[in-house]
Amino acid sequence: MMVSVIMPVYNGAAYIQEAIESIVSQHVTDIAWEIIIVDDGSTDATSEIIHAFHNPDIRYIHQQHSGPSKARNTGILQARGDLIAFLDADDYWPLTKLKHQLSFLEENQNVDVVGGLIEYVYMPGSEYRKEQIKIDTPVFNVQLGGLIVRKKVFDTVGYFNEQLHFSEDQDWILRIKESNVPMTILNETVLLYRIHPGNMTLHKTLKDLGVLRALKLSLDRRRQKPGDPLNPITTHEGKD
Repeated sequence: MMVSVIMPVYNGAAYIQEAIESIVSQHVTDIAWEIIIVDDGSTDATSEIIHAFHNPDIRYIHQQHSGPSKARNTGILQARGDLIAFLDADDYWPLTKLKHQLSFLEENQNVDVVGGLIEYVYMPGSEYRKEQIKIDTPVFNVQLGGLIVRKKVFDTVGYFNEQLHFSEDQDWILRIKESNVPMTILNETVLLYRIHPGNMTLHKTLKDLGVLRALKLSLDRRRQKPGDPLNPITTHEGKD
């Protein structure tokens, strides 16, 4: 079993070191892994921070600024693992993420996507967003950094829509549901999602974020398959 972690980054110098460290410090053994960092045209010190790790399991790819969908697709196409995980450069993983999710996938070969709970971390200067978001306990939300996916899923549902610069993750999750890909959500925190003044989604409306477009694309696809209900996502409470 090998896990390929795809990390798109654009001017992520403020947080990327902690993001990488949260991957290489995971509490797992006997698991092969690689981190594929796709630099989407950064102009800050992102590249220097990445190369300072001197880790052969960290692969660096630079591309012209094209958006997160293109960066993720570039990483997936280069991935050697049979499992794909995601992490944005300003977020980080709890140390037991891979332990919980990989154990579940190993024991449940019929499940192709496993997620978990997202914990929101409010950074200094983001107090106003805390009032806006009002999430103080771990919850399930559509965040790619919370998922581990069998690579074969991309053969079924396709890659990320490069026409979407926002909500490409929601569009992709909707395609998973439309295709009835087996997905389970664990009752474990698997992603620490930073809320900070530099978030790409700051001050964006639903229209700006492409949420309505993603929903419209899903509706159009479902209209082509009348009578085909969406597959429910199961939950798993885990072990004490």
